[in-house]
Amino acid sequence: PVRVLILDVDRFKTFNDGYGPDIGDHLLMIMARRIQDQLGPEDSATRLTGSQFAIVFNEPAHGHEDAYARALMLSLQAPILLSNQEVVLSVSGGLSMRGLPGVPADELLAQATNALHSAKAHGLGALAVYDYGMRNERIAQVALESELRLAITRGEIEVHYQPIVSL
Repeated sequence: PVRVLILDVDRFKTFNDGYGPDIGDHLLMIMARRIQDQLGPEDSATRLTGSQFAIVFNEPAHGHEDAYARALMLSLQAPILLSNQEVVLSVSGGLSMRGLPGVPADELLAQATNALHSAKAHGLGALAVYDYGMRNERIAQVALESELRLAITRGEIEVHYQPIVSL
């Protein structure tokens, strides 16, 4: 079975805004090299968007995919020398391990993306492994947000403030 890991450099936009896009691109190239160095001969990686990388594991990890992903993430957090300054960035990851034959690639990417969003919600440097409850959580979150937006436009929400007083 194929496993997909999506990695995202935490707070990359802040880094890129501070150091500039040329240094940001250089950082991403360093990260890509580090990822490539950690992969097995049957694995592959690509840059998806911005600071996100997708890794497809074809080699069996014998049930230790999450440990393998954590080790890869840890290797990406080693200091990087940029403009005479050491920089340490964390990486968050979402792992899909449901890649059985016949499962479309876009479904595996969607699962890993859902896991990544769950990891990001738990803080910097987190890893989440996809489970089917994550999909339901994302659907419920989108539905709730849509309902709240509609309620606001219809004037169905009133805000009441309750002061907090210390006696």
